[in-house]
Amino acid sequence: MLERLIQDEDWFSNFANYIPLTDQTILENDIEKLIETYDEFVLDQKYLQNPNLIITGNVFIEDNVNFIGNVVIEGPAFIGRGSTIGPNCYLRSGTYIGENCQIRQCTEIKGSVLLNSVRFYHFGYIGNSIIGNRANIGAGFISAVRRFDNQNVNFRFEENNYEGSVKGGCIIGDDVQIGIGVKVMPGRVITPLSIINPGEVVKSTKENKTQNELDQEEHVWAAIMQTWDKEADRFWTRNNVFLTINGAMLVFVTSFSTDLKINLLVTIFGMIFCIIWMRVNQIGKYYLDRWKEPLKKIELDWHIKPITRINELATEHPLPLKLKSSSKYMIILIKYFVSFWALLFLLNLWRLFIPIITDNCQIFKVYQFFTGDMLLFN
Repeated sequence: MLERLIQDEDWFSNFANYIPLTDQTILENDIEKLIETYDEFVLDQKYLQNPNLIITGNVFIEDNVNFIGNVVIEGPAFIGRGSTIGPNCYLRSGTYIGENCQIRQCTEIKGSVLLNSVRFYHFGYIGNSIIGNRANIGAGFISAVRRFDNQNVNFRFEENNYEGSVKGGCIIGDDVQIGIGVKVMPGRVITPLSIINPGEVVKSTKENKTQNELDQEEHVWAAIMQTWDKEADRFWTRNNVFLTINGAMLVFVTSFSTDLKINLLVTIFGMIFCIIWMRVNQIGKYYLDRWKEPLKKIELDWHIKPITRINELATEHPLPLKLKSSSKYMIILIKYFVSFWALLFLLNLWRLFIPIITDNCQIFKVYQFFTGDMLLFN
């Protein structure tokens, strides 16, 4: 079965026939059979004498394979010509690596088939999986291999279920591009030419997008940015109106009005106005929350991360608006305005009522008597 997979140029169309290879026992037996087809195989002495290479079991290594520091290989295993392994790699039993592969820093592979020209340059784990030709796998890739309920792993594709064994990783087609930090759940299938975004957790089959789908997704991104721009504009427009009205009232009270009663009413209105302003920012949360709802729906429908995208683009946007800090700082500013209005209110209250208190309070009359002011007793 392994030999047939290696020779099958259109293997992904028949991938269901190769699912048994995700069972480590079956794959180990097939690797042993493949090694037996090479007559009078003797492992090259340069590999056996390499102090940084530890080999146990039946391991077949073709010509021009380069090992870079601290590589452990457990047989049965097969490594194709022209590949580079290491440093610090661990190839466990049941590993088949095709020609011209790059398996580099801190990578562990177990019970898996990697076809030709696979690139896996940085740390990660591949288990009980089949990786297609020319797949490029980013740093931190991990394929999960076991279900929590210990049931057999099912590979689902085009509404068909193909049962595997207790441990089953993933099947990745030819020319797939996988970003950094991707995690793939057991039994997932990624079709040829697919692109997996960095940090994604693959929980369902990933299919290559047609040009029409890519155009639609670009339209979705435009709608996302338009939604965000609109809500950002509303945030600033609303707060600018509040700021303008507040500033006009402050100028009126401090510079033009001399009527204490009018000033007192304006300061009361100013405090109420600022409290309403603050509540609009706290409860309404137009910028912080309302725009997220349509984007969450887009995220579910399109399997993309618009909110993450907006976070990434926030610093480059014409309005340098952070998702949380702007509203937070605006509320702090409003609290300063409330405190200022309260101070003006107390000051005007003092200026309005102190003459009445001094005219009618006997204590003030006694104070004025001792200070020499006798007008109050006339």
